Amino acid sequence: MMTKHFPTPSDRMGFLWTLTSIEDCYVIEFGPAGTTHFALEGAMELGGEHKMNVFTTHMSEVDITFGKHDKLAGAIREVDAEHRPKYIFVMASSISSLIGIDIDSICFELQDEIAATLIPVTYGGYDGDYNLGIERALLTLCKTMVQDAKQDQGLYNIIGSNIDSYNFLSDKTEIKGILADAFGLKLNTCFTAYTSVAEIERAAKAGYNIVLRAEGLKAAEWMKTKFGIPFVYQKPYGITGTLAWLKKTAETFDLKVDMGCVTEKTEEVRRHLSEFKMFIRNAAHKNAVIYADYDTAAGLADLLAELGLSCSHVFSKHALPARAKEFVKAKPAESELKEALGGGYYAAFGDDTLRKLCSDESFFQVANPNMDKYNFYPHTPFVGFNGVLRLLQDLMNFERKKLKNK
Repeated sequence: MMTKHFPTPSDRMGFLWTLTSIEDCYVIEFGPAGTTHFALEGAMELGGEHKMNVFTTHMSEVDITFGKHDKLAGAIREVDAEHRPKYIFVMASSISSLIGIDIDSICFELQDEIAATLIPVTYGGYDGDYNLGIERALLTLCKTMVQDAKQDQGLYNIIGSNIDSYNFLSDKTEIKGILADAFGLKLNTCFTAYTSVAEIERAAKAGYNIVLRAEGLKAAEWMKTKFGIPFVYQKPYGITGTLAWLKKTAETFDLKVDMGCVTEKTEEVRRHLSEFKMFIRNAAHKNAVIYADYDTAAGLADLLAELGLSCSHVFSKHALPARAKEFVKAKPAESELKEALGGGYYAAFGDDTLRKLCSDESFFQVANPNMDKYNFYPHTPFVGFNGVLRLLQDLMNFERKKLKNK
C-alpha cells in the first residue's frame, strides 16, 4: 500500500507518546540516537508538552553485530546514580528488538544494584499500530506504579486522555466541568496527559475510573480487579451521547445527577441546533468524511448525525479495537481517502493527511498530526454539551463564509 503523506505510527511510538507527558518519568532507549530523536520530533507534532526525561545509549556496528549491551547497563547505572528516579523504563529500539537483545534479562540482572525500579519495555515497533502501544503503556503504568490506597468516593481518574489525541486538553477540561457540575466529583489522576509519577502512584485513591478510549480498557479492568474501582467507558459526544454517558455514569457509580445544569445546557444547544439545521436544509451535500482515531471517529459520526449530517465514510487511523462499531473502517489507503472525497461531501474532519487531500475551506481538524496550528487553549472541546456548541459555531461560520463567497 503506497503512502505519500503520514504512515501509521508503530506500537513503540504509542508507548513513548503515552509516557512523554508524565513529569518525573525516566526512559532509557537502547538504540541509535536517531530513532529516539525521531520519536521525540513526532511528539512535537501532537501539540502536547514534553515532560519526560529520555536518554539514549546510541549503538555502534559492533553492538549490533555481537549483541553487546554494555552501553545499556552503563546508562542505567549512570541515570540511577545522577538522577535518583523512582522508576526507569528501559526500552528496546527497533534495531535492538530486531537483533534480539533481551531487555527483560538485562533489567533482572541489574535490579539488585539499582535503586530505581526497572521497567523493561520490549516492544520495538513490530507488533502493531500506535494504539496497541498506548494500551500496553497504560496497563504497564497501572501494574508497576499504582499503589494501594484508601478510596475517596469524591474522586475519579481519567484513563485515555493522551497527547496523541488532537483535542485532549479541551476535552479533559470539559469532562472535568461536567463531572463537577453533575456529581460534585474532582479529578484525582489523569492517564497520562500532564500528570506525574506521584499522581499515578495515588490513582487507587479514586472511587471511579472514566475511560475515554478503548486503549484504556485493559488498565481499567486491571484496576477494577486489583482495587475494586468501577469504570465507565464512553467518550461523550452530542446531546444524546452526553446524556447517555451521564446516565450510565450515575447508574454504574450509584450517583445522583444534578439536572439543573444539564437542562440549562441542553436547551441552549437545541436552540442553536435548530438554527444550524435551517442553514443546511438546502445544502447540495450533507455527507461528511471522518478520518481520526477510533473513539473520535465513531463519536464524531454520532454527533454529526445529530446535527443532520450523514457520515458514509468513517475511517480509523489505526487497527480497530474489539467490539468496534461496524460503520468504522480501519486504516484506509490514501487512494481510498481520495475516493471518499471525490464523490462530493459537505465537510471533511481529520488530520493533516486528509487536509492535504481536500479543500481547506471544507476541512476541520480533529486528529493529529497537526503541522500548522497551535492548540493549547483548554476551552474548545468536541465532547460534552460545549463540544456541540463549539462544532455548531464552527459549522455556522463555515456556512456564512460559503454564502459570502457565492
